[in-house]
Amino acid sequence: MLFRGPPACAGRQITQAVSECDRQAEVACLTTRGERGLGGGALRLRQRATTRTLGLMRAIALSVAAAMVTAGCAVSTQRYYLPTDARYAGAGAVCGFVPWGQTRVPLADALSTSVRLAPSDGRVAMSIQLALPQGTKVRFSEPDIRLQVPSTSAEYTARLSQFRVSILGRGGRPGHHEFVDPEGVLEGRGRNADLAGPDTQYAKDLFISSAVFSTQPLNAYVLKLPAIEVNGAILAPQSIPVALVEKTGVTTCVQ
Repeated sequence: MLFRGPPACAGRQITQAVSECDRQAEVACLTTRGERGLGGGALRLRQRATTRTLGLMRAIALSVAAAMVTAGCAVSTQRYYLPTDARYAGAGAVCGFVPWGQTRVPLADALSTSVRLAPSDGRVAMSIQLALPQGTKVRFSEPDIRLQVPSTSAEYTARLSQFRVSILGRGGRPGHHEFVDPEGVLEGRGRNADLAGPDTQYAKDLFISSAVFSTQPLNAYVLKLPAIEVNGAILAPQSIPVALVEKTGVTTCVQ
């Protein structure tokens, strides 16, 4: 990540930028503004979850926030993998200018999983998220995800970590996490549905897992997902070509 810019922004503008960065990172990960009206237990869980468990996008947001505090204005260059088929590609910006991209894999009507792949410390890091409505059950047939090199057919395998879902605190009870083995059944139970409001998505349970592939980042891979069972129906394994892209975003300050 590369940051540049004159350290000329006023303190108030930096604070606003950092706050907006934090807010948009949470929204992007299905954590919403409605949280601010909840009790202390929910707020403590939000702070813990957003700093430890929201995957690649939250890490990007924190890095940008730190750069903004020290430099004021910033240029952000991000590298990540996007599907070559636009039907599977999702892209946007955190804080309005920090680029991000992901692979959206349809599982059923109005249901998909989001996979983020990006170079990280000489390897390829992956984050996978599923937001499940109440009554929906999903299970991966195996915990291994594969990246295949198109030019050589070499494959790299990474095992998913346990899936994690957050339960917000309420009624004086602290918030906590539940964990499910990567081959276990992920079930939407509306764990936070009683806290849902018109501008929140707490009715859905957000399951998050991650993995790291021990391969030097190359320009292209084929992302290979195992068979996935959704409400008793088996989806065949999917292979999705992805390519490394580099995007740059710029923020400016009003003097």
